[in-house]
Amino acid sequence: MQLNITPTPAPTLSNLVITSTIKGLQLKWDVTDDPTHASTEIWHSDTNDFGIATKLAEVWDNTYIHVDAPIGITRYYWIRSRNIYGRTDGNVLSGSATPAAVQTTDVAPNAITSVSIFQNSAPATLVTYDVWSNVFLATFPGTGNVFVVDIQHLTNLAISAIGTTGAAYAQGRISVVESPYVNTGTVTVTNGSPIITGAGTNWLSEVSPGDVFFLASASSSRYTVQSVDSDEQITLSANYAGITGSSKTYYILTASSLAIQISETTDQLEIIGAHAISHKFPFAYRTPVQTQAGRLYDIVLDWAIHRDDASWSISLSSVLKTLILTELKR
Repeated sequence: MQLNITPTPAPTLSNLVITSTIKGLQLKWDVTDDPTHASTEIWHSDTNDFGIATKLAEVWDNTYIHVDAPIGITRYYWIRSRNIYGRTDGNVLSGSATPAAVQTTDVAPNAITSVSIFQNSAPATLVTYDVWSNVFLATFPGTGNVFVVDIQHLTNLAISAIGTTGAAYAQGRISVVESPYVNTGTVTVTNGSPIITGAGTNWLSEVSPGDVFFLASASSSRYTVQSVDSDEQITLSANYAGITGSSKTYYILTASSLAIQISETTDQLEIIGAHAISHKFPFAYRTPVQTQAGRLYDIVLDWAIHRDDASWSISLSSVLKTLILTELKR
């Protein structure tokens, strides 16, 4: 018996295109639909002679980037198919290109995003029921960009007495408050005095009683404006309790609006018949805030404890408050 076997040649490739990239040269060719195609061999040389070329790579895609090809030197390339039988006797496509120097500019630090971290580990314990209390406050000026607010509050719930019915639980709440403000000029503040003296200020036309005054420092307390006495003097509703100083940067909030508010029950213990059911969730939220230039933004973290009846006795302690603020600049 005589068998006639016809060898299957390697498939034909087409449309080789070579272009410069930031890292070198990119080779791309058409995808073949021949089922016997297994891979593509890539050969190269700095001379237009396939006979002395060296094999650069073998790929299973229809594109390849020759990384770090020498700048300014013409490179010659040849590609051919290798079929599933190991044959490479199909057509050979050729092309050449000269890698060009690509002008790049380093991105300046904080040009795309900037990150600020606020953290407070000061101990605090909440024992008053049914009242939202502030446990953390951070302030930042708007820029017109989006800020991503990422806040976490680690707490411990202590149960002194378990009620016979109902439930007791703890809650956390984050609020983002937007406020237009005045901060033209500087101020002089005096410990123990309600009088605030301005330099370069225009308070008669910009400030009203009931507005909120504070210095531009993380630890500054806030005070209500009682009266606007002149362009360069206001009186607070309470004596200034901070350190005496002059030429201080300040803010006066002239209005406020709630931009975002999210609350969550973090700890709960409930009596249902003869069973006690409990759960605990971490207070951790990430939310975007679209800011406006000329606005000040308060990130306010509050907490509260509740009980259904007086047979319960619980308290809540704050372990760590963390705020990560990321400005998206592009």
